[in-house]
Amino acid sequence: MLKVSVIGLGAWGSALGLTAHRAGARVTMLGLEHDVKTVLKDRAVPLCPEISFPKEMDITADPSVLTQSDLIVFVVPAQGLRYCIEGVKHVLPKDVPLLLRQRD
Repeated sequence: MLKVSVIGLGAWGSALGLTAHRAGARVTMLGLEHDVKTVLKDRAVPLCPEISFPKEMDITADPSVLTQSDLIVFVVPAQGLRYCIEGVKHVLPKDVPLLLRQRD
């Protein structure tokens, strides 16, 4: 099973993570600690509270989960990308594809 880590707990990152999960991937959502705490209260997708993350999807603020990924998807605002990469670069596996996805 493909292990996908999605960095970004916003609506767009959540949508991509849920899509990968529904396609059969093992998905871990990685977000900032305060965002993770909010989501874990009721597993609701930010800005779409009528949609919930399935219990099979892991949600964490711990970047070490990236070491177990087959694919890492960055879904963060452009102005936060440098901060995000600085925070996880020490655990990024060398041979794992990185995908950057931002809204138009």
